[in-house]
Amino acid sequence: MNHRIIKHLRAVIIMLLLGTTCLQLQAQELGFGFRAGWSFASFRGPLLTGETNNFQSGIHIGPTLALKMTDNFGFQSGFIYSQAGNDYNFQNLGYMVFINDDSRKIVLGNVDKKLLIDNTYIDVPLGAYFYLTDHIQLFGGFNLGFLVSSTAKGTLDFEFVDQQLDPYQTK
Repeated sequence: MNHRIIKHLRAVIIMLLLGTTCLQLQAQELGFGFRAGWSFASFRGPLLTGETNNFQSGIHIGPTLALKMTDNFGFQSGFIYSQAGNDYNFQNLGYMVFINDDSRKIVLGNVDKKLLIDNTYIDVPLGAYFYLTDHIQLFGGFNLGFLVSSTAKGTLDFEFVDQQLDPYQTK
């Protein structure tokens, strides 16, 4: 088939689908709401000796939308601003790299690192619900999360180890 005909057929099909959806939405109930709350987050994964990840609190807040298809079934979504992060600590032996104009030196020492990591997201939850009874609801779906910003602040203390260690030097 000609590419031009395919483009027109595609446009007609999309318009029919949108028109059908709009007609169906007119017969359904549309509800608006608001979600706000407190959240606790931490990073998970393998840790080194002397490394810890602790919970950090944040908020989530934003508008929600519900589309009731039948008395027992519907869809829910929203745009939620959320904060997640981590309180990261590391205390153990580690290496530091010192660079000057013409050389680089890698040195062993005691490391004490504390970081407060803050991530900000815009979440778009998409889900469906079904009422089994007046008081029991099944809900399922997924969440699209878009990272808006990521910052970290903290301290790093390094103390040279007094050993017979010849640091690795390069030029």
